[in-house]
Amino acid sequence: MSSRRQVLSALTALVLLSDGKYSMKASDTVGKETDDDLFISSNKTVKVGTVASPGVITKTIRIPAHEFVPYLTTANWEYTSSHVRPSSTAATSFFAPIVLPKGCTITQVLVRWFKQAHPADSIDGVFMQVVSDGASTLATLTTTSTGWHNTSAALSQLVGNESYVAQVNMDANSSNLDVRLQYFEITYTMPSYDKGY
Repeated sequence: MSSRRQVLSALTALVLLSDGKYSMKASDTVGKETDDDLFISSNKTVKVGTVASPGVITKTIRIPAHEFVPYLTTANWEYTSSHVRPSSTAATSFFAPIVLPKGCTITQVLVRWFKQAHPADSIDGVFMQVVSDGASTLATLTTTSTGWHNTSAALSQLVGNESYVAQVNMDANSSNLDVRLQYFEITYTMPSYDKGY
């Protein structure tokens, strides 16, 4: 009797779809979680949504200031525990690679930075796509706001064989403390679990 009940419980957790395939629930009728292993063929993947209504998962990765390196070996710069900044009043550019999985779609780039109210100070950023020896700009981030704040840009960029890089340009004219970078952030969507991490 016990084994018959187990078989019936297992069958009720499966729903036969119109294409002859099955949909499996993650719990039985009394709300207990299953402890069964789930196997999937190596040439298949787990997708988001349903066949009739495919969906996506939205994820965000953050590249902290400490991943950025100066453009020139002669640049004057310094890290703190929270940000990177010039160590002189000269203009300095910084670059960081953006590592993204193929098949995902970039939907937003965002940067958190600081700008003092001095009119000669400036800070701006560029998000670029790199192919072979060239790069093309996908988003430009500029700000006139002061203090710590976020600046973002929306886009729709499917990731393929190219690579991506973030550039931040800082010009501290009054004091090297006038401009600072805390992080660069990328938001992306993925339609299935083999298109992201």
